[in-house]
Amino acid sequence: MKKGVAILRLAFLVVISTVLFAFYAPASYAGAPGAIASCVFIGTCSQGECTCTGMLSNAITEQIHVVESESGKETLICKGDIPQADAPDSATICRGSDTGAPPCSLDGFTTGAVSGFTRVTTQDWQEVISASGQISLVCHKLQP
Repeated sequence: MKKGVAILRLAFLVVISTVLFAFYAPASYAGAPGAIASCVFIGTCSQGECTCTGMLSNAITEQIHVVESESGKETLICKGDIPQADAPDSATICRGSDTGAPPCSLDGFTTGAVSGFTRVTTQDWQEVISASGQISLVCHKLQP
């Protein structure tokens, strides 16, 4: 009987310790907050020509990569393509510094998910639409 009570006490202590650890564990055990990275490619293409207005509605995103620098600024890199029939005859380059260009932004699920903030943006971006239909968008120095 004493052995059974000792085993129950030990089991009870293990359960209590686990619960306390779960509630008082450092935040790093919870994992990093989540962020959403999606790519919206800029441009309108028809008859072998692309402009830097509107949104490429038929673009397919193939790759998304986000990197945070030591200074806390994010870089978003998106690669995709459009059908060859819609590609420009020669490469088209769009920039965030162009008049009326929208900012590039990266949103987090929760406060602090992206460099300590919910949303970071930049006008420092460049997109290239190649003659083969490949698209490359790079957004630099995303910050609040």
